[in-house]
Amino acid sequence: NGILQNNQSTQADFSSFHFETEQSKFDVSFSVLDLDHPKYNVKTEVEINVGEFRNFIPDSLVQHIDGNIKASFSTKGELPDSIGDDFVDYLMANSRANITLDRFNVDLDSSLSIKNFSANFDYRPNNFQVSNLNILIPAYKIELKNTSFDAKFNGSINNTSTMTVDLNSYHIETGRSEFSGSAKVKNFDIPSYKFTSNIKLNLDEVKTMLPDTLLNTLSGNVFAKIESSGTLNLDSIADQAMDIVFNSSKFKFNFDNISLESPGFPDYKLDKFSGEVDMKPKAISINKIKGVVAGIEFGIDSTTIENVYNAIIKNQPEQLTVNTRISLGDIDYTMLAAFMEVDSIAIDSTQAPIELTGAKADTNEIVEEEPSHYTILLKGAVSIKSLTYNKVFIQDISTLFNVTDSVYIIDQFKFKAFGGNMSTS
Repeated sequence: NGILQNNQSTQADFSSFHFETEQSKFDVSFSVLDLDHPKYNVKTEVEINVGEFRNFIPDSLVQHIDGNIKASFSTKGELPDSIGDDFVDYLMANSRANITLDRFNVDLDSSLSIKNFSANFDYRPNNFQVSNLNILIPAYKIELKNTSFDAKFNGSINNTSTMTVDLNSYHIETGRSEFSGSAKVKNFDIPSYKFTSNIKLNLDEVKTMLPDTLLNTLSGNVFAKIESSGTLNLDSIADQAMDIVFNSSKFKFNFDNISLESPGFPDYKLDKFSGEVDMKPKAISINKIKGVVAGIEFGIDSTTIENVYNAIIKNQPEQLTVNTRISLGDIDYTMLAAFMEVDSIAIDSTQAPIELTGAKADTNEIVEEEPSHYTILLKGAVSIKSLTYNKVFIQDISTLFNVTDSVYIIDQFKFKAFGGNMSTS
């Protein structure tokens, strides 16, 4: 009973409890002081070879499992008279845990397995870290390596409005792609966030994760930098999506030698596509774009698009401004003819009319699209290397243009044909 000879001074101290199996070992120590208001201190360390316990797991859950787990856990504190929701916060503030997985393999069934799962998980008060995470899921062709993140958090999980999560850094790496950055979220009821990400996406790798029937060809690399910040209303995220993209975010994309071909549109194959797109709240910039589509070389450079959100998305009475430089390669009209054909549908006049059942349609109801309230200013320069139409061959075509809703201006129109040059102004 201790010095006071009562429950308050009573103490139970198990300084060491150790046991081993053939390939695993377990160490536990704990102490309890004051039986009326128990003050506890618990420490555990384990090293487990999970394959050793395979026979204790039903075959219906796992067909095969092996690997090693090394874990430690410690906690201390005082048990309250009654355990409420706030005890979880108290427990998290007074506990530490570390788990290391080494060469962990699981076959859940014949089609789904996890291979070479290794990672270190470390929890400390207000901090959770994952490092050296590696995993392979063959069925989904997913491989992660050298993956990590470091998160700090404050507030109560029982009062999400006080929660703040600060993801100081994250790094996700696959076989040929990488994602890294940071994020911060405050007040999970009405979240305010700040997010940055750097992305290197290998499209050859992406194709291996897609159905074979979706794309014939997908290759190249996409590099992206994304920055976004704002406050979200969880009841209307869908309505906020466009506002977040155009007014609260910045995107910078660099495309490197991209090829894309869909079985549904074989004539529209995109090849050797490269260039830069910089998207900011006030304008979109397009530079050094080049590629080949449907066999025609094209380029877009020194291009700015202003006021997309207010004009196009919100349909406000404002002006959409586009200033561009476009270049095209050799064009043969026969190449374009296939794209300009309009399929006709023959209707059998002897076919009996289709009878509609159910509620009659309201023939007086007319659905009208909202008219466009915005105006357009499109200006710039366009050049075409050559144009062939039957036996007519025209080359070095170029012009300046200025297009509004009511006026179309072509200036400095030049081309070479029939052994001579033509120029207008």
